Amino acid sequence: MHSVLLFAAAWVACLAKLLDENMTGSWRLFLLCSLLQGAGCNAAEFEALVPASVTTLIGSCVTVPCSFTVPDQYKVNLHPGCIPTWKKDEITISATTFRGNLTAYNCTTTFNNVLEDNVQYYFRIDCGNPLKYNFYENPVTIRIKGLPDAPRLTTPKDPVVEEGTPVELGCSAPSYCDTHPPTVTWTPALGLSTQLQQDDTVTSTLTFNASHLHHGNNVSCTAAYYIPSGKKTVTSTRYQLSILSNEYYSYSPALGSGGGTPFVTSGEGSITGVKVWEQPGNHITGFQLRYGTRWDRAVGRVVHAPLRLDLFEGETITQVSGKYRSANYIYQLIFVTSRGRSLITGVPFETSFNFYPEHAEAELRLLSGRFDSNGIRSLGAHWGVFEEATGYGNNTT
Repeated sequence: MHSVLLFAAAWVACLAKLLDENMTGSWRLFLLCSLLQGAGCNAAEFEALVPASVTTLIGSCVTVPCSFTVPDQYKVNLHPGCIPTWKKDEITISATTFRGNLTAYNCTTTFNNVLEDNVQYYFRIDCGNPLKYNFYENPVTIRIKGLPDAPRLTTPKDPVVEEGTPVELGCSAPSYCDTHPPTVTWTPALGLSTQLQQDDTVTSTLTFNASHLHHGNNVSCTAAYYIPSGKKTVTSTRYQLSILSNEYYSYSPALGSGGGTPFVTSGEGSITGVKVWEQPGNHITGFQLRYGTRWDRAVGRVVHAPLRLDLFEGETITQVSGKYRSANYIYQLIFVTSRGRSLITGVPFETSFNFYPEHAEAELRLLSGRFDSNGIRSLGAHWGVFEEATGYGNNTT
């Protein structure tokens, strides 16, 4: 039997050479094990398990998670004194911090002061005995980003918040170097903030009670990356708060399609002007509100010349009505003022709607809903009274 096994092994080795001079050891072992089933052959082999690539900032660090396996006959050679290294080509990389445990087959390592982009590195183990191996076949590529990704904000589900309501904003920033994670800060600091690092992400949560004084303010989430070499990189994302006083607040729920991009108008003071764009004989494509003397950004698609209503000082919008198709667009918009004047746009097509405040003292403060590249898909109205409403007048821009 022994002579048969020797013959089979020799035959497989010869066959492998004939089929492919560059055939890997893994394939040779596979062929041998396939032919010698039941003869005590096992599938253990030299293999390093690492991600295909990792990303960091220039001059920063990055940790490469790593584990490895060796054939059973080499396991007795593994001991705490084995030397782990990483190589680029045949060059040993010295700027590394080994964080694994070789006797647990963990080769996790942090690369420090990374300066070269798109470079491959492979792991090597040297135990000072027969267990010496370069894991050429399992390299990791380290890539460098010029700038960190901007933080990602998690905002309230309702884009308009009633005064006195607890508000929670979340901010997540990628951590490229776990020993030097980014510091996440909020501006302005409206309340209590907490920071948590988990895996490759740092998350900060800001909690505060909404006040009408916050309305229209921008809250910025900033992630500062301190590079070990001494440099600093900062990136930020901002969110505009929409908060209404709760004394006279009411909401006319949005009607129309749920598709498209969400929007909410915002501005200081009362609404003093309205522009509406329509597709002649068809749906409403866009609109724009003026708060005080400043026009808010246009919502939807701007086409042709708009239909326009300028309010007099002290005049407010007290009713919004029109027509809509639930799976399509807003087809008609009518704005009615406290003086009985109105702006009528669009066509009287499909289902009617009528928005008005629950309190006689209230006025239209915000419009929210959804739009796409063709027009306004859904619309809701927010009513209320602000303590300071300034900037009335007819701006002709």
